[in-house]
Amino acid sequence: MEADKSEREVTKRAFAVVATIVFFLAIGVAFVWRRSALAPAPIPDVADEIRVASAVQQGVKDGQVAIQKVNDLVPGITCHQVQLGETMKVTLVAGRDYYDPGKFKLADAPAVAGLALGVADVYEAFRGVRSNQFEVEFEATGTADAIPIQGGIDYDGRALSCLVEGKYLTLTSGPNALDNKLLACARAAAVAEYLDLDKKVRPIHIKLQGQEYGKRDGHFRSVDLAITFIGLLRYAPDADFCGKRSGPAK
Repeated sequence: MEADKSEREVTKRAFAVVATIVFFLAIGVAFVWRRSALAPAPIPDVADEIRVASAVQQGVKDGQVAIQKVNDLVPGITCHQVQLGETMKVTLVAGRDYYDPGKFKLADAPAVAGLALGVADVYEAFRGVRSNQFEVEFEATGTADAIPIQGGIDYDGRALSCLVEGKYLTLTSGPNALDNKLLACARAAAVAEYLDLDKKVRPIHIKLQGQEYGKRDGHFRSVDLAITFIGLLRYAPDADFCGKRSGPAK
């Protein structure tokens, strides 16, 4: 009997010790949870934000200089900018020296070659700042008029896809029985090929488009080049590449 009573006492004491330990563990867990719940949110990397803002603002200055150089090199250039939210799109259009019928290489259109050099320099100005928060895209839109293609042409670049009137057309290296839609694409592709192969734009975020017009006019044989700065106005709200502020995109 005494042995049983002693054993029960030991069991009670052990149970009490375990219960006490569990109680204090529960209090500790609750305390830690409470502290974590009340802890402030992580502070953003302010230094990185400042670095990006500084680099963007410097990129804007360098980009303005590059576009001015293009304007000096290619008289009659048209520079247009539109903004949507924090994004700005800058489009450069040559004012003369259009392609002859059926031609598409940069050497065939000095004005377009000048635009390509300028766009590459503007893109390069932002090389050190492109990140998840800020990105630059490049867009080339080739145009062709209504003069029929005689026998097609040899396209000597890499195979590329081009958006024309809502459909993607594929331009392949070698002889192509080109219509005017693909000729427009070849003009845009020649610019993109130059920018890529000369490694002035790397990595490249590029869109190729083609546009065929129903008139016979040299003004419709060209390439429009555009750069879209995604998130630019967050860091440089007063950015102005064209020498005049454009209103929001309608």
